[in-house]
Amino acid sequence: MGAFDALMEPNLFTIRRYGAGKKDAYGKATKTLLSEVRVNGLLSPASASGTSTSGTGSAEGEAFIVNMFRATIPLGTDLLATDEIVSKGKTYSVEGTPFEAVVPRTRIGVLQALLKYVGEVA
Repeated sequence: MGAFDALMEPNLFTIRRYGAGKKDAYGKATKTLLSEVRVNGLLSPASASGTSTSGTGSAEGEAFIVNMFRATIPLGTDLLATDEIVSKGKTYSVEGTPFEAVVPRTRIGVLQALLKYVGEVA
């Protein structure tokens, strides 16, 4: 149990890791699910640069939609840039490398990742 588990939504994220699968009838490589892990977390809107935004809404009459999100998950979670994240019926890809935010000289902290919305779960 992590230091911030009480603040996180239980089983919010499903982390899916894929590997190379067999080739299809057209000779293209397919991907196969290697592992699937559920973790607690928080999900908040973020801009492409990683800074927080106000979410969906309008600015000076122009509507905007957020497709970048920040995932905050327990420290020590195995998350790679190639993993796929599923949360509340939506699929996200991990953008860049996830990073640890840790209190200096301790192991108290969280793992953060920038996620890009891909679509609804098929």
